[in-house]
Amino acid sequence: MASSNFIDDDDDFDNPIPFFNGQKYYYWKDRMQSFLMGNHFDEWEAIEDGPFVPTYIVDGLTKEKPRCEWTNDDKKMVRVDWKAKSLLFGALSDDQLRHVFECETAQQVWNTLRDIHEGTGKVKMQRINSLTIEYERFCMKPGENIDDMQMRFYDLVNHLASLEKRIPNVDLVYKVLRSLSRKWQHKVRTIMT
Repeated sequence: MASSNFIDDDDDFDNPIPFFNGQKYYYWKDRMQSFLMGNHFDEWEAIEDGPFVPTYIVDGLTKEKPRCEWTNDDKKMVRVDWKAKSLLFGALSDDQLRHVFECETAQQVWNTLRDIHEGTGKVKMQRINSLTIEYERFCMKPGENIDDMQMRFYDLVNHLASLEKRIPNVDLVYKVLRSLSRKWQHKVRTIMT
């Protein structure tokens, strides 16, 4: 049976939830964001903006409401974060869940996964630099077919884009053409003229 990148649970979701086993975080992140925005927009907002905290104002100061004073609307809003956290937990392998199990909010889960897999500050810059060097040195491997080369190239470019380094399409096209082996040079010349 082929491996799946999704968990299929027709009872709870309009679309299957993207599953993350620790591989290619940059793809999962985009899939998960699209899944949440398309099917669970309130939960995506809880991840982006943080959890709803019921409050009231006393003498011009905002104070957190005790749980016994929460209205039904307050409870609904608080549940959104718990549902978002539940969706994220359900999308993670046991190995990934270990990293975020102690997180209290969906936003903390999302940010922790991002920091682990993308890095922060200097680590992120080092990843970008390393991937940029890999991009600059990219070429077709001996004996590699065009489809495999293209998949390696897409993975590299998408990983850079996930770290917010985007390369213009025209540069990508020229890079692919320059990266092809000698056996492709007659086609490259034809394309370039």
